[in-house]
Amino acid sequence: MTYSFTVTKKEYVFILKMRQRLLVNYEVQEVDCTQCQLEHPANNISDIAAKVSILNAYYSTRVQVDPMVQNILKLSYNENLENRIQDGDLSVVDAIANTTRKNFSFATKYCALIQPDKYPIYDSLVWKFFTKLNGIGFFDKTTKKKFAIVNKKGKDAYKYYVEIYNEFIDKSGLRSFFKNYREVDAYIWGACEMYRLLNQKSMRTSIYPWKQWLSAFSSSLLSQLLATAIWHVLTLIKF
Repeated sequence: MTYSFTVTKKEYVFILKMRQRLLVNYEVQEVDCTQCQLEHPANNISDIAAKVSILNAYYSTRVQVDPMVQNILKLSYNENLENRIQDGDLSVVDAIANTTRKNFSFATKYCALIQPDKYPIYDSLVWKFFTKLNGIGFFDKTTKKKFAIVNKKGKDAYKYYVEIYNEFIDKSGLRSFFKNYREVDAYIWGACEMYRLLNQKSMRTSIYPWKQWLSAFSSSLLSQLLATAIWHVLTLIKF
């Protein structure tokens, strides 16, 4: 069994706009993190600590801050970390993650903060989304082995995660108009959040005031949403 879909630019932009309305806190956090990188671009201990702390606080990565700061500082001095990140060296993720415990998700966020064009973020929602798509035959058969490696967070796990991410971008038609990986991440989060809200048994159980949530949609916008390929995908896989 295989499944395929193509997202148009109009559908893509629509989901991104709705994500801004429905996940306001996340939008604020992303702005703050970007500003932190602008204000603390260096690889000295204070700038590294600022970036590690804000990522840990906003994204609940649960890293041990001091050991992580020391690890990144060591990599900066001994292994030319900054240039490796700028060049898109994917092995950097493993190097950052291997501190006192495995911090795979945090490491991807740290690299993406500095170079969003080359490092897609790994988080549980996006990975669950890809896993569901894999289960219905969206990805190539050869990709299944990559899923197993990423699940174990073993050697080259991030390399294979990026390959899976790129395959999703190519097969869904996003390659011709997406800005960077962070934007695709926002698109996936927005689509999944809209699916969850629209499938709640009662809007009163939503964390969003129902009147405010309804005001985000006009009948024409709702019709647009129901027509999008991503809606059909999420409906099929019962996300």
